[in-house]
Amino acid sequence: MSRSHAAAEERRAARSSWSVKVFRLGEEPGDDLSDRTTPEERIAMMWRLAVDAWTAAGLCLPGYTRDRMPGRVIRAPSPPAATDPRR
Repeated sequence: MSRSHAAAEERRAARSSWSVKVFRLGEEPGDDLSDRTTPEERIAMMWRLAVDAWTAAGLCLPGYTRDRMPGRVIRAPSPPAATDPRR
């Protein structure tokens, strides 16, 4: 058996344990994973997406610490002062 054939067989065997769900078009579940995953699992998913996005952009991951992260605070304007309807 050739190496490529053996590798293909290994991939096929690995796929046999994958779970598959079928949904009718338009009846797919929503994107909200909060009822099926923990916050830790969702953060782990986000990290992989972030790494993939930086890599796809051809950029290196930033090396700054959390306290040095660039950002800005934008505050909403104060609501107008309430007027007394009795006046």
